[in-house]
Amino acid sequence: MRVVILIVGLPPKTPQSVANRFAQKFYGQDASTREGSYRYRKVGLLDRIPHRKLRRGVVILRARDLIEVEEFLATWGALREVRVIQATPDDLSALTPAAG
Repeated sequence: MRVVILIVGLPPKTPQSVANRFAQKFYGQDASTREGSYRYRKVGLLDRIPHRKLRRGVVILRARDLIEVEEFLATWGALREVRVIQATPDDLSALTPAAG
């Protein structure tokens, strides 16, 4: 399986409200009602794409998923760098969808 590392960031001086919305749409977000009685998940793009998040703005993806992710990032004007890497066994485990 070909694997890539993707480094993502928004341009300097991006308003915080835009950065927050981007993160929600890209990574997803756990949320709750004001009283905390109801918890739910705001689904992001990476919720449906196997990936391994290493740290903020750095994820490992299958190469075949890169086109969809790059199209999403282009709509947000995100800065990105991509490199093909050698995956570790832990990476491969995280990128292999669970049989269900």
